[in-house]
Amino acid sequence: MGWVLLWRCAALGFIGRAAGQAMGDGISKYTLPCDDPIPRIAWLQRYLPVVVAQDSCLDESDDASGALDTCTCNSSEYGVWEETEARVQLYHQKGFGIHLVNSSGRVTTGGMTVAAMERVFHDKLGNLTAFDAFLDYNLGLHLPPTGNYSLDAFIRRFDDDGEPYFPYTWQQEVTNQTYYGVFVRAPHSMLVLELVSNFSNTLAAAAQFGFSLTQLEPRVSSHVLDYLEATPTNYSVRPVHVSRAAANLADVDDFYTAIRTARTVEYAEANVSKTCYLWGGAEVEVCYTQRSSDATRGGFSVADFEDMLNGVHEDVIAPNPNCQRDKWNDFHYAYDNGQVSGQQIYEYVALKPGAYFVCTGAYVMYVVDPAGFTVQLDINGDYTLSTCDNSDWDWDVDPDHGGCVLGNCTPLAANSTLTVVDLTALLDDDGGAAGGGRRRSGGGSGSSSSGGGRAVLVAAMVFVAGVVVFTAFRERSQRKALYRKLPDDDDDEDTSHLE
Repeated sequence: MGWVLLWRCAALGFIGRAAGQAMGDGISKYTLPCDDPIPRIAWLQRYLPVVVAQDSCLDESDDASGALDTCTCNSSEYGVWEETEARVQLYHQKGFGIHLVNSSGRVTTGGMTVAAMERVFHDKLGNLTAFDAFLDYNLGLHLPPTGNYSLDAFIRRFDDDGEPYFPYTWQQEVTNQTYYGVFVRAPHSMLVLELVSNFSNTLAAAAQFGFSLTQLEPRVSSHVLDYLEATPTNYSVRPVHVSRAAANLADVDDFYTAIRTARTVEYAEANVSKTCYLWGGAEVEVCYTQRSSDATRGGFSVADFEDMLNGVHEDVIAPNPNCQRDKWNDFHYAYDNGQVSGQQIYEYVALKPGAYFVCTGAYVMYVVDPAGFTVQLDINGDYTLSTCDNSDWDWDVDPDHGGCVLGNCTPLAANSTLTVVDLTALLDDDGGAAGGGRRRSGGGSGSSSSGGGRAVLVAAMVFVAGVVVFTAFRERSQRKALYRKLPDDDDDEDTSHLE
């Protein structure tokens, strides 16, 4: 079938263009669990135009260089544990985030430890001498043809430092233009970066002199390439995709279709199938690639990885979605859009047996796709799910840092009913009846109540809504307080770290 662009924007009604992906805007970050994240910060600062995120664990004794240290978390329920992080943003504090985190308070019960999975990545990818399906777990970055962040400049730095990388080429099917790229992995981690460009003298010359570059399927859609060309910026390293390998594309497609994302790309040739999706207001695509079972080294397959992830989710968060102790939820990307209510997302979760999600207070924080990977939802608070309990928020955690919140992991009652809650209906003039019964799991309607009972019901709903609004305001205020004012777009790139 080849490379097919599927434009369904008008039908979906909410796909829009963004000026670039950053915190608060579209696909805003790529996060991975990491057994020892702090040493990775030097690697990220060496190669990428990044700044240390202000909401990282910064020790008070650290100097202006922003060296990372450890958050010591303390709560009445879980005691004391440590959170270590390497959290950076491209260019500025509101830039696209690349986060590596390790919270010792979170667990991998029912699956593999993060350290064990990092060893699997190392055994499969090694010195990057051959392509492996596990390279499909990556963050894609588009590079300019020339300058300090061109693909050739990256290759020179990798060669100078002895950093392994895997080069390849591909053809853009619409224009038949040749593109080049390399995969590189941050040492002792699962962080794979895919660097792509339409120009590389180094790789073009290598091909001319008999070095055989691996030919891969198209790596970036024409939709994204057209957008990059139409929206020039001085920030030349630009995220283009979050990529996953997949054992079953049909299951993944059910998830993304149900939650009303746009399917922008379908590719199917020989032993490779690929589908990409676009969230409303986003320009970074989310892509899944299914390859033949022999496309990875060793006995541990993509399907084994997915089964392991879902096994941990089943053991840790399925008994109570208010539990935030699942360490594999840290393998996620974030979707930020204050115009999205989440109704279709939550309806999918409520109707899909075995669908996993995680609450933060009264709101849904994470949903998990069928492959076991997590999506962080930073959307508006019009809807939530009925088992999200504001009382389960860990109010006394110290410091008040997201990585220190572990929630409530006591299993819910076996007869707990999961429904979608329309929070906007709680303040409706008819006492909540506009919610169509979504808030109430049974019993009579408000119109059958006595006058006094109706007043009590309305007052209770107003109180609940007030608590929810307060929680949302508190959580969003904390996030916004972490970000400085977005720099002007004509700021020059800081390349001092390359000297």
